[in-house]
Amino acid sequence: AEREQLIQQYSKGPAQFKAALAVIEAARTNTVALLRRLPERAWSREGRHTESGRYTAEDWLRIYAVHLEEHARQIESNLAAWHARQ
Repeated sequence: AEREQLIQQYSKGPAQFKAALAVIEAARTNTVALLRRLPERAWSREGRHTESGRYTAEDWLRIYAVHLEEHARQIESNLAAWHARQ
C-alpha cells in the first residue's frame, strides 16, 4: 500500500519528477562543496554509529556514493512489481 502511494505520487507528471531531481542535484552539489572544505584531519576522525559501530568520513562517503543508485534500483523493482499487477 505504501509503495503504491509513492508510485502514484511520482506518476502525477514530469513537473514533480523534475522537482525531485532538482532536490537531489542540490543535495549533491552542497555535499561536494562540504567535502571540498573538509580539512585533511577530518578524514581520519572516527565516530560511532548506533547500528554500524565505528564510522569515519570515508565510511560515510562510500555509503553515500552508492545510496542514490540503490534507491533507483528499488524504484525500478517497485515499478516492475506494480506494472505486473496491472
